[in-house]
Amino acid sequence: MQAKCLAEVADVCGGGSGRGGTDEADDDEGYRVTKNIKWCSGTNWEGFASNALGGHVGDPGCLIAPASLDAKKVEAGCESICDASSECQGFTHYAKTGECCFRAEISEMPACNDASCESNKCFEKPRGIEGGSESVFCALLPPELVEGRRAPAEPKLKPEPYPAMPPPGPCKDTVETAFSNASWFDAYAAEVRALRELAPCTDCPEAVDKLEQEAYCGMWWLGSESIAQPIERVYSKHNYRASTWKKVAVDATKGKTCPFKPLVPMENAWVKSCRSDFVKIFGKLDELAVPYYPRSGTELAFVRGGSVSDGDIDIFVDMPQQMLFEELKVLIGGRVHVSGSGMYQETHITKDGSCPLEMHFVFNDWVAGFNPAEPYPPAGADQLCRCKLGDVEIWCAAAGPHRMRMQYGPSWRVPLGIKQMDDPIWCRDHRTHDWCTHGKSVLGALKSKSAVGARGLVDEQALLSLLPGDKWKAARESLAPDMNLAVAQINVMLKL
Repeated sequence: MQAKCLAEVADVCGGGSGRGGTDEADDDEGYRVTKNIKWCSGTNWEGFASNALGGHVGDPGCLIAPASLDAKKVEAGCESICDASSECQGFTHYAKTGECCFRAEISEMPACNDASCESNKCFEKPRGIEGGSESVFCALLPPELVEGRRAPAEPKLKPEPYPAMPPPGPCKDTVETAFSNASWFDAYAAEVRALRELAPCTDCPEAVDKLEQEAYCGMWWLGSESIAQPIERVYSKHNYRASTWKKVAVDATKGKTCPFKPLVPMENAWVKSCRSDFVKIFGKLDELAVPYYPRSGTELAFVRGGSVSDGDIDIFVDMPQQMLFEELKVLIGGRVHVSGSGMYQETHITKDGSCPLEMHFVFNDWVAGFNPAEPYPPAGADQLCRCKLGDVEIWCAAAGPHRMRMQYGPSWRVPLGIKQMDDPIWCRDHRTHDWCTHGKSVLGALKSKSAVGARGLVDEQALLSLLPGDKWKAARESLAPDMNLAVAQINVMLKL
């Protein structure tokens, strides 16, 4: 019956429903190859223990071959990798990118309808090799043609860290291949390629545009977060909730101490002079029982330590701006004003003679809104915690370290003192802005502290030079698992 299956498979399966193009082989000796398809659909196989291609890992279950290998050598290498395991049932070869994506089960092969996939091929493993499965060849045959054929085995399902989608991801073309020889390239490229498609947004006031997609790709370290909400979308979505806002009460007397402490001591020389304002303002917010916490660079100071601000502090308050303004005006008087409108509206308290600090209160926090599965705003007992600004107790977000990595990237522990690390594409489009020229200068200076500076690169040695002595020991230890990506972030930022 097995022989009959193989004899009939070309007539029944070749080029038929669920397949695209033509087949190149249909015997026990070699892989069955189907051309002109989008990809081999099915369960990913990620169990390759060796890399016969000498390339690097891309999306889950995928290997990218060195550009020096031609298509035939790539295909031969991918076959040898698949041959080595009974779990592997075949692979898609994307000839244009030199990528093989392996499958533990192949369910269908959608036909290619445009030039983008015309060179793609699906390789199905034959039964003659240990890992082959008869179902690969016979699944599409009517039962009456294969008398006594055993039922196809249930595919071995493996959890996938990302939603299924055609590899590679939407940001694949932003991978800086100029760094392909760097030791950190594989880790960096995997993050970029893991970024998912943008999530639907039915209540956003403006359509998603090209710049928004580029901004999202610029924050490539979000690949491993498996989330799909770019900056502008979250700003829009959550600022326009003002009309539907409902108070979520939090009790400051029941707050737990934050599970983290700054990696280095917080520098707050001016905090004493602003203490009177802090007591009044944060005391009022606690009385109102609304969620609030430091945001952006201010939160970074609470989590990493060092300087609390560069002359101002930013606080998220879960209360529409006009309502907050009315409450603070009674408390502070003429120093309070509102600027902007819609998603960009903020309430400000200007500095005065006793407190040389401006305070900005906002009704948006894109980091909290990044993952649509998480409640917004963070208000649960495990989402907020009590921290201290000087000796004044306030609320902080309990996931502070993770939030800072999402916002500022894997280099967040390093005190670079520059703007736009959380939105690199902005500086690409505003190269002459003071923030961007200063940032480029600071990052460029790190080359002189790098062993590979002559090649125009920044390395681990340069980053560690900014974390000296016992003071920064905790920061160095925290950075170690993220070092490759932190070095990648600095070099990619310089390349923009």
